[in-house]
Amino acid sequence: MNQRGSQVVTVIDQIQVFNRAKQGEPEAIAQIINLGLSANGIRASVVRRDRTLLVLLESTTPPDPEIYVTVMRKGLEKLAIADLERVHLCGQSFGQTTPTWHRVLRLRDRSKAAPRPAQPKRSRRVPSHYLLIPLTVVSAGLGLIAGTVFNLRQTGSISPIQPVVAQSPTSPEAVPPASLPVPASPVPDLPPEPYLPPTSEPTPSPTFQPITIKAVGDIILGTNFPSDRLPPRQGKTLLLGMKPYLKGADIVFGNYESTFTTFSKPAKTMAPGKPIYAFRTPPGYVYRLQEAGFHVLSVANNHSFDFFERGFADTIRSIEYVGLQAVGKKNEIVYRQVRNQTIAFIGFSYLDFHNTVHDLKTAQDLVRQADKKADIVVVSYHAGKEGSDATRTFNQTEYFFGENRGNLIAFSRAVVNAGADLVLGHGPHVPRAIELYQGRIIAYSLGNFVGYRTLSTAGNLGTSLILQTNLDQDGTFLSGRIIPVRLSSDGIPFYDKEFRSVKLIQQLNQLDFPKSPLKIDSKGNLTRIKTQ
Repeated sequence: MNQRGSQVVTVIDQIQVFNRAKQGEPEAIAQIINLGLSANGIRASVVRRDRTLLVLLESTTPPDPEIYVTVMRKGLEKLAIADLERVHLCGQSFGQTTPTWHRVLRLRDRSKAAPRPAQPKRSRRVPSHYLLIPLTVVSAGLGLIAGTVFNLRQTGSISPIQPVVAQSPTSPEAVPPASLPVPASPVPDLPPEPYLPPTSEPTPSPTFQPITIKAVGDIILGTNFPSDRLPPRQGKTLLLGMKPYLKGADIVFGNYESTFTTFSKPAKTMAPGKPIYAFRTPPGYVYRLQEAGFHVLSVANNHSFDFFERGFADTIRSIEYVGLQAVGKKNEIVYRQVRNQTIAFIGFSYLDFHNTVHDLKTAQDLVRQADKKADIVVVSYHAGKEGSDATRTFNQTEYFFGENRGNLIAFSRAVVNAGADLVLGHGPHVPRAIELYQGRIIAYSLGNFVGYRTLSTAGNLGTSLILQTNLDQDGTFLSGRIIPVRLSSDGIPFYDKEFRSVKLIQQLNQLDFPKSPLKIDSKGNLTRIKTQ
């Protein structure tokens, strides 16, 4: 075949590569990226798993994340790859076994992008000047990777191309010429699921103030059923000691484990001589939670229907009456705006009354639905074994008095894989380990926060915390803090100067998640572990 004929085939091949890349083929995506970035001495390897793309960028020195995260985000969003939701982007030097940096990109609003104009039909004979244009220029015209690089160079974000020839220790010609189709790069050694442990602590955008969420566990402000166990002065002093520690957050969250109702019929049968665990709190007590600084309350728990559907509806109505939000209805997603960021909340429990932790597929579908509208997705669940000895977390189904309380690790990781950015657990009534998984925090149990004359405070049941998490605009964990709390014998919370919950969670993390890249210091500060 003559030279011109081979060039025509090359152009046709390039168009085919582009179409395959739009369909999500990792080999074609790697070719597009390599053709756009090889002139900068960068080689790309791509792996796809379900709705997640794993992209590894390699060069003689680690590619600058401040530049290439922007390049990849803009290029991939314009490429509009079919059914792609997120990208794990890593950078390293040739020969490294561990990435130098790792970022998670959320690709949004692809459906709202302006449609591309239809390409004019061309004759089979290709003009000679067109044959001289490599795929990088074609991609630039389509707004892909090379076009993004070009635009950034024009604005000075990327320095002019230097005559760099990247040499890999295993390949003398690691970066092929940009004008030729690139064979699929070797697949990097990636784990079996889309999880790459972060190797450095991410920093938020200079113009973005992190979203701060403070979360607590189970809340019961007292009950007037079956006997009067309400605090004096309508509970006005119940949370005064905690109010200073709940301040300074964009959102304060808790699990409300009673009802706000006056309905008289309990859903549970009263048997002579046996205790009945049903809670009813006068609706006016909801003001105590508003005054303490709460914004969102989960009502997905095993006491939300203590007084049938009427009590459940009354509880939600009372919470919303004072300007707070309740989350916990089946198939419901609650949204909240914080500084132009949309935060979604979804509540789960082990019961069929609510979204259930037993149905992972439905849970993931609900999270994906929330992820399409929200910048950050928060999942709350009420599940797991209960009691002072229920501090451990295992990757297995938990039972309590023969009742299936769910596999908390399987559920939590499943919703993170689907797009959840923060998972807040409660139900065991004791603190549990905190895992950093895919750059997202999973708190397996936040313990009891307040349980005036209703919840036991013996041993670890009286050890509690306020969990503070600071999140980047895409939900990535930046930093956090365990604020230690202790409950009095009456279930009233106070600041714990002995840091019992910090020490307990440190021990539990070593036992249950020793490989999680989360560091908890003696003061309760949470940071990523930096690996070399």
